[in-house]
Amino acid sequence: MDIIAKVKGLDLTLGGGNNDAAITSGPNGEALQACGEKFAYIGVVVIDDAARKIEDRWLVASEDLREDPTVLRATDQLQSRFQAEYGTIFARSEAELNGEAAPGVRTEETNLGDLIADAIIWSAKQSVEEWETDENHIVGITNGAGIRASIHEGNITRNMIANAFPFSNTVSVVYLTGAELLETLEASTGRLPEYANSYPQSSGIAFTLDTRIPYDAGELYPESRYARPASIRRLKIDSIRGLPFDPDEVYAVVTNNYCAAGGDSYYLMKIAENRIETDISIEQALVDYISQGLGGVVTDAMYGQARGDHVILS
Repeated sequence: MDIIAKVKGLDLTLGGGNNDAAITSGPNGEALQACGEKFAYIGVVVIDDAARKIEDRWLVASEDLREDPTVLRATDQLQSRFQAEYGTIFARSEAELNGEAAPGVRTEETNLGDLIADAIIWSAKQSVEEWETDENHIVGITNGAGIRASIHEGNITRNMIANAFPFSNTVSVVYLTGAELLETLEASTGRLPEYANSYPQSSGIAFTLDTRIPYDAGELYPESRYARPASIRRLKIDSIRGLPFDPDEVYAVVTNNYCAAGGDSYYLMKIAENRIETDISIEQALVDYISQGLGGVVTDAMYGQARGDHVILS
């Protein structure tokens, strides 16, 4: 609505999914098609190319189409194609993998968080030919809010992976100094013991967080709702891959492209000069890691519970 009110010359504005009801006009009657949430409506716009004008436009309630024979045939065909690929069992898990929000991936280390952080490192190593640092300086971080469901014990299908990781994120690598990594972790855990979308599910990083100490909030990171830490006083990195942490060393941080672009509290990743984009989806990375890296079995021995890399004092 702000854009429509302030920008001249717009003939039509198309809105994506939103949490409001369907909207068909702007504040002054401008042409707008916003179809509500979860496919509540389908927007139709007919444009006369020759006249360069909108000939007609309307919204169709999705409920009105569910019993339409033509629509049913089309959706049945799509569902069959989808299930043929996504409904096939490709692996199994000996453990219940916790992807719940809280208590879970947005409040603490979980076994599913460990699994995905391991998976993106494994995936990056398959595609990145040259690293700017050695094996002992490669770590993984992914934000808790990027995990949206648990993966239950038993057979695993690709559909289960897609439900747990529904966003089209890809695997990225950014290079941070140890001091930048420490600030990033301090910021991403700053809202604990409350719920934190940015909670860092990780691999190769052992840290202790004392939530009894108030977060020392400084100014907001640019274009962010998260405040940078004015001082580092809650989180201590105990080790990196079992070796001493060095704030002056450079670490390769394997993450998702949302964090790499500065999402949530990860602004320092956005401004990192040295980076690699693999274009491998998080979903594909996890499928490949489980099927190839783990031989098709997520074992209880490896992922029966969280590793215990994160110690949270409260």
